[in-house]
Amino acid sequence: MVQGERDAFGAPADVAAVLTGRPSASVYAVPGDHSLKKNPDVVGAAAASWLAEVLPA
Repeated sequence: MVQGERDAFGAPADVAAVLTGRPSASVYAVPGDHSLKKNPDVVGAAAASWLAEVLPA
């Protein structure tokens, strides 16, 4: 999950709490709100990091 640090629908910590107990789930907090438009490079890097974790080498 890529979550904006100021997302009105839930802070990254709130989302992480809901995902507790799901080993394949993770939360990447990025600057911005729900739209994730503030820093698209950071959002892309977070998504790439997640893909590197879940895809076999």
